[in-house]
Amino acid sequence: MRAAGEAAVRRGAYTTAAALLNRALEIAPSELERARALLVAGRVDIATRRWDEAVERLDDVIRSAEENGDRILLGDALSWRARASWLQGSWRDAIERSVEDVAVLDGMGESAELARALARLSQIQMLRSLPEAEGTARRAIEVACRTGEGAAEANARTNLFTVLSVDGRIPSTTELEEIVGVAVAAGAHDEAARAVGNYLWSAALLGPL
Repeated sequence: MRAAGEAAVRRGAYTTAAALLNRALEIAPSELERARALLVAGRVDIATRRWDEAVERLDDVIRSAEENGDRILLGDALSWRARASWLQGSWRDAIERSVEDVAVLDGMGESAELARALARLSQIQMLRSLPEAEGTARRAIEVACRTGEGAAEANARTNLFTVLSVDGRIPSTTELEEIVGVAVAAGAHDEAARAVGNYLWSAALLGPL
């Protein structure tokens, strides 16, 4: 049920995903399995703008991961919790959770989870115009490419070109198409849309589109 719910999320079929994940939560054989299903349910809440529900669920996942010593699950939960915070405008909390997320996963070797953590941190740094954003985005891209984490790669590449656009360095439409293709292949439709949106905003700085 959890795997089917995740597949539905990748298709953008959030109503179907919610039903499958609710069933997964009912029949979860352990606290950790329930937490893993709850994490995906929190992602659905974020995608459907149910911020309070997302925060409540992700906080439960963080507690379960900490109690069970599952650093991978903890890192993923912190990453999505950071996203929920910045979407609500809680910037300080978003940055703190993103930094904690990278700290939890760093030192465990490169992983898809670390790539997502770095991408999320670079996104928040970019949105706050922090000078570390470019370096974090470049590292996120490297880790994402080596671990095959397409969603994180698309996220970080969008963050990077948005940062560089401030200096008038606008990516080509070919590069934009590549980023969108990577995002869609990973089922990260929100990242595909964000790449296009950020490109249009960045390119508009140079004149009419």
